[in-house]
Amino acid sequence: MKNRIKILGIIALLATIGFSMISCGDGGGGGGGNDTLNGSWLDSNGDGFRLKNGSFECLENNKVSIKGTYTAGGKGKSVSGSIAMAVNEMHGDLLKDAFKSQGMNLNFESKFYTKSKFKDFLTAQIGSGENEISVINDFIKVLFPTLDGTYTGKELIVTMWNVTFTFPKKTSGSGSGSGGSSALVARWYNDQSTANSGFISGSIYVYEFTSKGKLLTMGFEIASYTVSGNTISVFVGGVLADTADYSINGTKLTISNVKHNMNGTTILQNGSFYKPAR
Repeated sequence: MKNRIKILGIIALLATIGFSMISCGDGGGGGGGNDTLNGSWLDSNGDGFRLKNGSFECLENNKVSIKGTYTAGGKGKSVSGSIAMAVNEMHGDLLKDAFKSQGMNLNFESKFYTKSKFKDFLTAQIGSGENEISVINDFIKVLFPTLDGTYTGKELIVTMWNVTFTFPKKTSGSGSGSGGSSALVARWYNDQSTANSGFISGSIYVYEFTSKGKLLTMGFEIASYTVSGNTISVFVGGVLADTADYSINGTKLTISNVKHNMNGTTILQNGSFYKPAR
């Protein structure tokens, strides 16, 4: 019965993994490198990829969480094309947080797990019966996929667990982009310890304000926003949904005096939220 409960928990995790893993790296044996792709492709939160000669590192809050290899459709100096990125290793801290978000406390070590090492670990945790192995193999297919994407000289666009993300290429002296407020641009979490943990499931953060004036939660764009003085205005489909006052003190964001202007739509909430302390 105990193993059956664990299997049900894993099935639930499989169903939500697309919302739990938002970001992704030096895998063994590269393939199909491209000079244009070499470098860092990161958003303002330090999430994205580092690519070099057929190997990649995927980062969340500037920490490597996934490793793999890639092949690109263009060669040499090609400025655009397709890319296929095979996930070969996942960090134990990321796996631990993903399982924990589903109420399952598994003691993954703070190291990278290959497919075989992950299978060995999970087999020891839930068993090696036919049903257990079937679930574990399905889980491996989800956690170690090949990510599809495209690239240009300026952007890397990758579909990760059914969610598409765009990462700009980081160049020396590049800024954070236009739109939004630079003080607000970050992912904001419910508490400081969660924000600082480094490998954080995407389902935990409350808000992400981007440098281009977009408001996201769990990797999904839900609205746009503008800032005037200390007031945030949030728009859905071009219609004003919420307004609120805000203040930032170090890593703490305080939202107050929220006013909802659209029936049935509640986006902002009064309270305190925290970004990672770097």
